[in-house]
Amino acid sequence: MRFRPTDLGWKGLMLLAALVAAFLATAYSNLFFLLLVFSGGLGGLGLAWTFTNLRGLVPTHVEVPISPAGQPRPVHVRLRGSRRGHAAVHIALRLPDRIVDVATADTVGSDTLVAGTLPELPRGLVAATAVRLTTTFPFGLFVATREHRVPIEIVTTPAAATPGQAGGSTDAAGELTAPAGSRGSTIRELRPFRTGDSLGDVHWKASARRGTAVVKERERQQDRSTTLVVDRRCTADVLEATLSATMAWVDAATTGAGSLRVVSQGADHRIGDGTRDTRELARFLAGASTLPADAPPPPAVPGAVRLPAGGAR
Repeated sequence: MRFRPTDLGWKGLMLLAALVAAFLATAYSNLFFLLLVFSGGLGGLGLAWTFTNLRGLVPTHVEVPISPAGQPRPVHVRLRGSRRGHAAVHIALRLPDRIVDVATADTVGSDTLVAGTLPELPRGLVAATAVRLTTTFPFGLFVATREHRVPIEIVTTPAAATPGQAGGSTDAAGELTAPAGSRGSTIRELRPFRTGDSLGDVHWKASARRGTAVVKERERQQDRSTTLVVDRRCTADVLEATLSATMAWVDAATTGAGSLRVVSQGADHRIGDGTRDTRELARFLAGASTLPADAPPPPAVPGAVRLPAGGAR
């Protein structure tokens, strides 16, 4: 555990030094003696209280969910403390290049789950090596810091491409339709129009009769699958666009039916068919990097959608 005075604490120490000088230089020794005793007692109490506020406080679990690049994400830290409780504890994660504040716990008991927010990060795999606990409680005169080694992998996937950029088919309005195998042609029911619905799904005759927009809800097809072949022999900007397009297909597969297979150099991941565990695929998309032009091509899969469109460049 490390201690140091805060800015307020340094000012308090300078005030204490001025009181000592006044006590030695003036005849009003009794008054300055009382001020010295009061100030010294207050500082000592603050130092001891700040020390005990962190003693025995340990993070037992940290949950950082997978999130797209450019978006903050929730963080949950479980702290185990003493029965007497702890107050005003600031929680941060140590990343390779910086320390990021994620939450503040007003009070912590023997087992407390603290919710916080991790600021947005670029695409990639980041290893957070420790959880840092900091407090200035109770008077703000001293700051105590303690770090606990808790290895955490932070997975930041590419942001999904916008409609019309994900390599699928688009309707007349330029909106992305679902990947092959996720929507069928059979109309299951009519429902009110919601933001994000394709104009191609609007049932115009029913909308005219009802006086409000309604759309066609289609049956899901369970027996179709899509394979994407991602060629990483390209420039960095093309790879980022390709990974964003792949992420749009992943999002569609996790919310729809059917399955999605993503194949690339040294990677082969599948989601769907009853499982929606996308962590390994997300790790690939987060950590994928470009390959030189003379690198081996990805495996050839008949009938697959090839990204980037038109081959590597």
